[in-house]
Amino acid sequence: MTGFDHNAIPDGRTREGRAMRESMKHQGGDLSNDAAATSLTRAEARIREIRGTMPDGGETRDKFWAPSPPDGFDYQWKRKSVYNQEDPAYQVELTRQGWEPVPLSRHSEMMPKGWNAQTIEVEGMTLMERPMIFTNEARMREDRAAREAVMTKEAQLRSSRKGDLGNREVLAFNKSREAIAIPDGE
Repeated sequence: MTGFDHNAIPDGRTREGRAMRESMKHQGGDLSNDAAATSLTRAEARIREIRGTMPDGGETRDKFWAPSPPDGFDYQWKRKSVYNQEDPAYQVELTRQGWEPVPLSRHSEMMPKGWNAQTIEVEGMTLMERPMIFTNEARMREDRAAREAVMTKEAQLRSSRKGDLGNREVLAFNKSREAIAIPDGE
């Protein structure tokens, strides 16, 4: 047997090093044999692989995180099922609006190995894409509908009805958006 490079043995200063040393002790491994060296090398490679996929700081990321879409496209999570019940009419509406599932081959790292579907799915949601121009048009329609709703309410407040207290004077509405203070939980 060849000798083991003791410089490659974790010195216990890191969590991974302590875990590898402890694991080797429980397996009855001798830190000086080739099997231990191979095991250690595999463990170090796996640690690098896992660390490479973790967000900064090691915390878990939002389960509905999505990578940046290709230029000219928009990604959004869309409902596929609720309590494992699919809604075909909703799926038809999504297709009509230009949405289609993002192929798994584009972001295979988002699903576990052996995933048998060709789409990216998380808790009843499917990652979908469509050209960004359709998303921008939909946002403009939503903004226009919201402005019209505000104008309708303003007009209702200005008008009077019989038996009412008379005309109301509506001078101005504050339509700005700003953060509100959140009280401490104490």
